[in-house]
Amino acid sequence: MSYIELHANSAFSFLRGASFPEQLVQVAAELEMPALALLDRNGVYGSQRFSVAGREQKVRPIIGAELTMEDGSVLPVLVASRLGYANLCSLLTQAHLRSEVKGECAVKWEELPEFAQGLIALLGLGSVNCQPAVFGSLPKTSSTHVCQSDHAVQQAAGQSRLAACSPQNTEDRAQCLIDAFGRENVYVEVQRHFLRGEDRVNRALVDFASKFRLALIATNGVQYAKPYGRQVLDVFTCIREHTHLDLAGKLLTQNAERHLKSDAEMRA
Repeated sequence: MSYIELHANSAFSFLRGASFPEQLVQVAAELEMPALALLDRNGVYGSQRFSVAGREQKVRPIIGAELTMEDGSVLPVLVASRLGYANLCSLLTQAHLRSEVKGECAVKWEELPEFAQGLIALLGLGSVNCQPAVFGSLPKTSSTHVCQSDHAVQQAAGQSRLAACSPQNTEDRAQCLIDAFGRENVYVEVQRHFLRGEDRVNRALVDFASKFRLALIATNGVQYAKPYGRQVLDVFTCIREHTHLDLAGKLLTQNAERHLKSDAEMRA
């Protein structure tokens, strides 16, 4: 089975992605990917162009988004059905309507159960809102989970849990996502960009997935189609952070690994 990239940002993730949707699709076709997922930040602005390009290049387009949550964490979600797309649009619309600043939004954790059907959630470093150095030291919770096959019961359980309080730590977040989306629709996302300490973080994520009986998914967190896109992304980062290249320092990416990779590269 060929590798499919399930987490890519385009230039429609304003100042967080360096390639247009068409460029991502073209490179995916060159790499013989059967499908590609576009998850732009807080919107589906590039989905129409992405879908058209996918049909032209015979690359199945998968739509999703990175949702900025009310606590600042980022929750990537993938659309699995028409209902899922409608629910994603509803979540984004509500979040943007609440925002007083154009282009910014925050999804409330308590909203997830109502709009979770048809969506798949990815739980990784972005969605647990932590840095690699502290992932293993987050506080634990003693909560347990009982599997529910009926979505209505599952949704009610999730609403009850999330209404009580926003999740405060990694395990709370995992439990909330399981309650809202269902265990079969929550995946632990691991990435490898050859950064210091990354292997330890990924081992912790693998152990975390085992503890909660969640499936693992590997992505490359793509932000540009080809390696040279890193230079464009660095400029965008400086614009977003109101600085310039000489002073940006650690705000910039450490290497050019966040590009679309072939099946062989991802398996290496």
